[in-house]
Amino acid sequence: MILLVTDYIQVGGLYSFIDSLTTYLQSKHLPYIVLFDSVRGDKPFIKHPRHYIQTSSLVKIPHSFINIVIRIPVLRKMFLILKFGLAYKKLQKRHRIQAVHFNDVWSTIGLFFFCPNIFHIPRVYTFHGNQALEISINDKSTIQNKISLFLLSLFQNVVVHLCSTVVAVSVFSFGYLRKYYHVPFNRLVYIPNAIYSPKTIAKIYRKRTDIFTIGMISRFTKTKGHLILLKALQLLTKKYHVRYEAIICGPYDYFLNDVFMKYQDLGLFDKVRLFPNANEARKRQLYKVFDVTVAPSQILEQCPYSILESFVNGIPVIGTPTGGVPELVTKVDGKFVTNNFSAEALASVLAWYSGTRQPERGYWRRRCIEVVSEFYNPERYYSMYTHLYKINV
Repeated sequence: MILLVTDYIQVGGLYSFIDSLTTYLQSKHLPYIVLFDSVRGDKPFIKHPRHYIQTSSLVKIPHSFINIVIRIPVLRKMFLILKFGLAYKKLQKRHRIQAVHFNDVWSTIGLFFFCPNIFHIPRVYTFHGNQALEISINDKSTIQNKISLFLLSLFQNVVVHLCSTVVAVSVFSFGYLRKYYHVPFNRLVYIPNAIYSPKTIAKIYRKRTDIFTIGMISRFTKTKGHLILLKALQLLTKKYHVRYEAIICGPYDYFLNDVFMKYQDLGLFDKVRLFPNANEARKRQLYKVFDVTVAPSQILEQCPYSILESFVNGIPVIGTPTGGVPELVTKVDGKFVTNNFSAEALASVLAWYSGTRQPERGYWRRRCIEVVSEFYNPERYYSMYTHLYKINV
C-alpha cells in the first residue's frame, strides 16, 4: 500500500498533481490511499474533495471541536501535526504501508514526530515550492504569522533532509533544491509534473470567433499576478486598440476582493469577466473559447499545472520570466515569455499574439499538445515514482 499525504485538498497545482499520479497508480493496479485533513482554520476547507481528486481511496481526518476552540495559528499547526500522527497510527493497524509520498510540510512533520517506524520504509517528498516564501508574500506580517513562517521554513528544511528521496518537478526546481536546500545528488531526482490528455482533444481546433479571448485560471492570491493582468488589459484597449474579452477564473481566496477593486477602478466591466469558481466542468467549458491563457506569476513557480492544463487543451500560454514558467513556455516558443514583470511587457506580447493569423495559431496549438506528449506524459515519467516506492509494477 502506497500512502500519499497532503495537508488539505483545494483547487491548485498540488492537487492536480495528486489527481494525475493516482490516475496512473490506478491504471497500474497499485493500491494507494490519499490522507488529508478536512479542516483549514476553524471551518471545513472543502466539502466535496472528489470534485478535485478523482479517486475512491481518500481518507479524511474528521473535523474536531478543538479546531473551533483554538484561535492561535501556531497552536492550530501543532494540533494539525498531532492529528496526522494519530491518523497514520490508525492506518498502520489496517493496512501494510510500503511507502509514503509526502507533498506538504505540516502533515509530513506529524508522521515524522509520532511514527518513528516510518523511517524504515521509502519516504518520497515532491517539492512543490518554498511554502514559507509564498505565504510570507501573501499574509500580513503579524507576530503570530512570523512564528508560523519561521517554523514552516525550519520544518521544510527538516523534511527535505529526512526523506529518502526528494523529487524536483522541473529543471529550475532541481537547481533551487541544490542551491538553497543543499540536497545531495544521490537523494535528488528529476521527475516533471505530468498530465493526461483529454479524450475530446479534437474539439480544440474548431474555428475561433473574431474576438480575441484571453484566459487566466489561477487561485486569487497576491503572487499570481492578477493585478498585472488587469493593468495589461487596460493597455490593450487604450494603447493597442485590441478587440478582446478576458475571463479570469479561480477558486475563491482572500485576494479576490483586491482583484475586484482593481477591476472596478480600471473600468473593465465590459471587457473582463470574473468567476470565483474553477471546478473541472467549468474549466473544460472555458478552454473551448480561449485563444491564449496567461501566467503572470510573481513568485518562483516550480512547474505550474495551470500551464500544463492549458497546453493539453491546445492553448498557448504567455508567462513571466520567473521560476519554472519559462522552462515550460519556451518549449512552445520563446516569444510567449515576457521581457519583465510589468503590465506593459505583458500587454505587448498579448497585442502581438492577437495580431497573428489562424494558421500560425494552429501551429502553436498543435505544438502545445506535442510538448505535453513529449515532455509531460504520465506514462513516460510516473513509472519513476514506482521505482522510488520500491514496488514492482
